[in-house]
Amino acid sequence: MKRMSSQHEPMEEFTQEHSGLVEYLNKTWSNVNKEFEKKSQKPTEECGPVYYREKETNPKLQNFNTFDLDQWMEERLLAQLMKSS
Repeated sequence: MKRMSSQHEPMEEFTQEHSGLVEYLNKTWSNVNKEFEKKSQKPTEECGPVYYREKETNPKLQNFNTFDLDQWMEERLLAQLMKSS
């Protein structure tokens, strides 16, 4: 799939995956906007964020501990750099 461009810009090639992702994001964003519009017409006490909560705790996640992925990646990179030097 090619994007239309002006005479001065080269044509960009887009894959089907890219086009599918753009379509998905566009449709999802439209749904978010519609929901926002509906909520903005309600009284303020009914508006606000909606939080997802499991009805029952998943037993497989009972011992799950959160971690800082950025810090983990930094430590991994530092260890690789120290090992290579």
